[in-house]
Amino acid sequence: MMPCLAAVNSDDLRDWLLFAPIQPPHGPHRGGVAGWLDEAGRPAFVYGEITGYVLTCARFIARHHDGVPLRRRVDGAVAWLDAVWHDAPPPTRHYLGPAEPDWRNDAVFSFDGAMIVRGLSGLETAPARRTREAAENTLLALVAPDGTLRTHVPRANAATLPDRWSTTAGPFQLKTAAAILSAQTAAPLRAAAETTARRWIGWYPAHELTGELHPLLYHVEGLLLLGGALAEAAPRWRLAAEIFDEIMARQRSDGDLPSSFSDERAEPRSDVTAQALRIGTLLVQAGYLPGRRLRRLGGLADALRGYADPSGGVRFRRADSAPRHVNVWCTVFAYQALSLFERACEGAAIDERVLGTIA
Repeated sequence: MMPCLAAVNSDDLRDWLLFAPIQPPHGPHRGGVAGWLDEAGRPAFVYGEITGYVLTCARFIARHHDGVPLRRRVDGAVAWLDAVWHDAPPPTRHYLGPAEPDWRNDAVFSFDGAMIVRGLSGLETAPARRTREAAENTLLALVAPDGTLRTHVPRANAATLPDRWSTTAGPFQLKTAAAILSAQTAAPLRAAAETTARRWIGWYPAHELTGELHPLLYHVEGLLLLGGALAEAAPRWRLAAEIFDEIMARQRSDGDLPSSFSDERAEPRSDVTAQALRIGTLLVQAGYLPGRRLRRLGGLADALRGYADPSGGVRFRRADSAPRHVNVWCTVFAYQALSLFERACEGAAIDERVLGTIA
C-alpha cells in the first residue's frame, strides 16, 4: 500500500461533473453535454461523443454515489440526444455562440456514434431506445464493403476533411468496436464491430508504436474493454500491458507523459495522462503489471492533479498554457483514473463490473 496525495481527489472531480454548468439549462440544446466550458465558465458547444461519455460515466458514479443530481444529468442528456437525432445524424458539435466553421461537422464519425450507443446501453426509457436505434442505423450506414466500420462518411457538399487520426483508419477503432460490442445491438451492427475488432486486435506487435498517444491509448482501452471474463481476455490484457510499458518508457521526470509517442517534446495534455493512469491502474489491479508499478503510476496521478482548475474541473493543458478552458471529457477521464488509483492505493482488487462503466 502506498500513500496517495489528496490535494485534488476524485470526489472533487465527481462533484464538478455533477454540479458544474456543463449542460445548457434552456434552449434547443438543453441537456446536451458540453465539450468544455470557456473562460467565462459557459458551455462552448455540446457534443454527442462527450454526452455518451458522461452517460457511461454516470454508471461509474452510481456504483458509489447516486441521487437527484446524477439522475438529472442522465435524464437531460438522454432528452437532448432524443431531440437532435431525427431523420439524419446531427452535427458533430453544436456551437452555442459565434464560432468558426468546424471541419468535424462535415462528416459523421463512427467513434462518436459508438460512444453514444454505449452511453445509452442499459437505459430502457422510450427516448433512450429511440436514440439508440437511430445511432445504430447511422453506424450501419458506415459499414464498408469489407465489413469493417469506416471512421467516418462525409456529409453532402462537405469540404475535404483534414488528415487526422480520427479521419484515418487505425488501431483506435478497437475502442469503437468494443463500445458497440458492450451494448445490446442488432446482429448486423454487432457483426461489423466484430470484423473491425478482428482487423485491429493484432495490430501490435506487427506494427511499430508511433504518433499521438491519445488514439494509441484508445487502442489499449479497446483491448481491455472488448468483454469476456478476465481469464478469457488474458491475451489481450497481456498485450495491453506490453504496450503500456512501452508508453511508460516515455514518462518524463515530472511524472507526466508527452502527448506523442514519437516526440518527447510534445506538450502533455490531461486526457492522455488520465487515460494512461486509468489503464495502468486497471492492469495493476488485475495482476498484469507488478504492484510496485503503483509508484510510477503515482507520478502520473500527481501530474494529473496539476491540471486541476480552481473551479473543480480539469483543464486540457496546464494552467500556464492555452487553451484555458475547463474540459469535460478530460475531467471524466481524470475522475475515473483518480478514483481507480485511490482504491488501488488502498489495496482494492479489480471489480470486473467496472469495465462496463469506463468512458
